[in-house]
Amino acid sequence: MMISPETYYDMELKGKFKEEIMIAIQELKEEINEMKNVVESTEMHSEQLVHPSPKVRIKCDLDYLERAKAALSEIGEIYVPSEEEKKSDKFNNHMDSLWKITLCRDGYLIGRITYCVTVENASAIMCIKHFPNLKNNARRTYGMDKDFLLESIRGLHIGTWDTEYNDYDVLDGEGWELVLEFADGFEKQEFSGINAYPWNYEDLWDALQIEDENEE
Repeated sequence: MMISPETYYDMELKGKFKEEIMIAIQELKEEINEMKNVVESTEMHSEQLVHPSPKVRIKCDLDYLERAKAALSEIGEIYVPSEEEKKSDKFNNHMDSLWKITLCRDGYLIGRITYCVTVENASAIMCIKHFPNLKNNARRTYGMDKDFLLESIRGLHIGTWDTEYNDYDVLDGEGWELVLEFADGFEKQEFSGINAYPWNYEDLWDALQIEDENEE
């Protein structure tokens, strides 16, 4: 059972000095990276069979990490972010200017499916194209809650993703590509993979409100 960030603070950080808090931060980062490797690996690991799951542990550790950084600030110390954290923060700082999200999936069994979200003013519109499809070249659109969408994307920490995830040992698998475009001149962000995915790729589906994988 995982605990809340405040309970973590009370149990592990309260009354501690800078050096002790920094050790806790480093331990959290190491566990996050270890669990990411487990989730993103195409091989079975014993950690995948235990509870809480690696994904749950990552999400909780990320919350604990933010609380630990705040604990440093509370004692008058300044936290110096890593290069990966700077990259993630830079990505999230431009989130309000995100205007287009495109997720493409290709596979022998599913054909090609494109999910395209455009953000305009207070709304967001999803357009789905599927080719080939049992009902010919299917296309449908629906509205989305802009605030929910942007907050969900921000919470994915996409800025820490690798640009490519590949496993060429799988036959007849699936390829994917994610492109995010911004209206303020921030460079286009592109990610892709073949039969391999970031640790929280399924959460991207939740953020985009994709329910039926095959959209048939």
